[in-house]
Amino acid sequence: MAAEQIGNLASTTLSTSSIISSDVSLAVVSATGFPAAPFRIVISSGGSQELILVGAKSGTTFSSLTRGVEGSTAAGWSSGAAISHVLTAGALN
Repeated sequence: MAAEQIGNLASTTLSTSSIISSDVSLAVVSATGFPAAPFRIVISSGGSQELILVGAKSGTTFSSLTRGVEGSTAAGWSSGAAISHVLTAGALN
């Protein structure tokens, strides 16, 4: 896999539709500031979180997702869940 990318300018965005735990793509309101793939995101809502490795990005779609990385659990998320670009211990290893 290519080296993971880190971006300093990504703002928190929102999912545009709901997803289930087995989905491998995710549409977002804005991908402005998110780096070229691969990179990591955290999706959160109501106090729950999931770390995801994004393998591809095209426009406002993140795809080739590896769900539930670094011990988090792949989950279902409602439209409007918050999505942030993160630097994690796993990305540094």
